[in-house]
Amino acid sequence: MPAAPDAEALRESSRTSLFSARYEGALEAIRRLVACDAAGADEYHNMAVAHYKRGELDAAEVAVLAALAREPDRVRSHYLLGLILKDRGEPERAVRALDAALARDPALGMAYFQRGLAHHAQGDWEAARRDLQEAAARRPELLWAHYDLGVVSVQRRDWPTARAAFERCLELDAPGRPDYVELLVQTGRAEAQEELYRHAHRIKNLLGLAGNRLRVFSGRIQANLGPEGRRDLEAIRADQERIYTDMVGFLNTMNPTPPRYDLVELNALVDRCVFAASSALEGIEVVRSLEPDLPEVVGDPAAVQEAVLNLLLNAADAIGPEGEPGAPRGQVHLTTGRIDDDTVSIAVADSGRGIPPGELARVFDLGFTTKPSGSGIGLAQVQRTVRSHGGRVEVRSEPGRGSCFTVLLPVRLPRQVDLRNLQVRSLLFEDLRDLVDAPAGEEDLWS
Repeated sequence: MPAAPDAEALRESSRTSLFSARYEGALEAIRRLVACDAAGADEYHNMAVAHYKRGELDAAEVAVLAALAREPDRVRSHYLLGLILKDRGEPERAVRALDAALARDPALGMAYFQRGLAHHAQGDWEAARRDLQEAAARRPELLWAHYDLGVVSVQRRDWPTARAAFERCLELDAPGRPDYVELLVQTGRAEAQEELYRHAHRIKNLLGLAGNRLRVFSGRIQANLGPEGRRDLEAIRADQERIYTDMVGFLNTMNPTPPRYDLVELNALVDRCVFAASSALEGIEVVRSLEPDLPEVVGDPAAVQEAVLNLLLNAADAIGPEGEPGAPRGQVHLTTGRIDDDTVSIAVADSGRGIPPGELARVFDLGFTTKPSGSGIGLAQVQRTVRSHGGRVEVRSEPGRGSCFTVLLPVRLPRQVDLRNLQVRSLLFEDLRDLVDAPAGEEDLWS
């Protein structure tokens, strides 16, 4: 008859394996304890930790609930259950589990942090801010608490708190990753942009009011004007309408609608853009070189189409109104291709007038234009859209021979460190010392 296993040796083996990230070894030791009816709440809890670290969230939930069934007041098990549920996309249940942990130990700093992320996933930004501020106060060395507090503060337009949070990130991650410098720049830019948007919106409203009064006034006096006076009045009205339209476009560029992501078939999108621009392309030879079997990309179909259409209309405008008698005014060449496994391209080339070298670096600046009636909005919006998809726009041009704008897009949206993303995946950075049940005396490691 085989000897009974040494329960204490198996417990120590399971903990040692967990701290060494040998999760299968830990699970094997705990299963042996379960088999001989020697497993208690500690062992079921640590079994849950091992499953959790392996990404086996369903098995982790079963194990941690077994631990809580044996000891309902285990703070660490309520905390772990909250992590499991949050990472599995159940923020409401996660909040309840983390509430239970904090009800039993209000000093548990990491529970405030994780509950803040769960609140954010529910869309409750104010509750998220409160919890993240509490986490940052209790765990001032926790980089992600400050980072996520900054993100939530940006979403709430609380610029001073956002700046302070990102500055703390720089201090904690000395000498400071460029990501955090960029976040500070973005925060300052967003604050200035919000102020500019507020003033521009007021000017737009005043322009609309002036236009309405101008139309009423012109209706009253038009019959008393001669031909020259009527032409001048129509020119004034046309100028007002153009300025108003430009201001609306400017405001839309500053405050775009949230993206709606879907799969985008780029070759079909190019065909739709050519059809939409058919009037502007009249008399221009359009050549399409579309790579077959191009992978679909993840993006906002309407935004990507608007960006390509903008480039196409700019190309038509660059060619000019006249060509040789009986010949096309010029040529626009649209090309799609695959750069590598992760990147595709759309290029729009024209045979137009080209861009002087001194102006090439400014073509994406908001408000910069070389057209007499241009607004300087289109290319700025193109670049903004492409960057929001994790891509970039490249431009080549030769005066007198034409220009080529190439949009490079990732096939799948990259996970970027920007003002929209919180660190929501606990598995990536949760310290094992915060999870594993160890002998008394180590409690200070997880508060």
